[in-house]
Amino acid sequence: MGFVLLAMAAYIIRPLLPEITFFISLLTILFFAFIFSLKQYQSITNKNKGVIFLFSFIYILSAVLLTKNIVAQYTFTDHNRQLIFKNVEDKKDLDNQLSISNQKPQMLDFYADWCVACLEYEKYTFTDEKVFSMLKNFNLLKADVTENNTSHKELMQAFNIFGPPGIMFFDKNGNHLKKFDIIGFKNAEEFYNILEEVNKNDK
Repeated sequence: MGFVLLAMAAYIIRPLLPEITFFISLLTILFFAFIFSLKQYQSITNKNKGVIFLFSFIYILSAVLLTKNIVAQYTFTDHNRQLIFKNVEDKKDLDNQLSISNQKPQMLDFYADWCVACLEYEKYTFTDEKVFSMLKNFNLLKADVTENNTSHKELMQAFNIFGPPGIMFFDKNGNHLKKFDIIGFKNAEEFYNILEEVNKNDK
């Protein structure tokens, strides 16, 4: 059961990993599941145990190198393609931000570090050239609900969502454009089409 849970975890985060990382992780889980399921494990010769140990060492070394590569990928910042979001902590903070529209439509992004779809938005959708260009015409707000504290829960309840990802749009006067609410992940093309509709609605 433990190996099944590990395999499920690898599958869930697959969209955020390079394919080679995913398959190495999956094959390793299957390998160790096979080794530890052998009834004759205790009778494995020292030579074979040495082979298993060597394989384990190589895997750990590879995992460390791959992890460093992934971290570098997500921490690299292209300042020419960086969207600036204003953080909101609670409903009062949101209302204050919505009152400062600068004559632009506004977008509120519910985000959490543990939300895989939120990371997919940042990696695939928001970085799309057309989406990025369109979002520069919006006031961008972000509610980071990673801690899921009382204020965060109240803010999510105000929009009838149970957790991220959730994206809400407002016109330049701060009115909630409920018909454009997004729950769940949207790819770049789908998201761009929604942005176009919001932009038309606000004119």
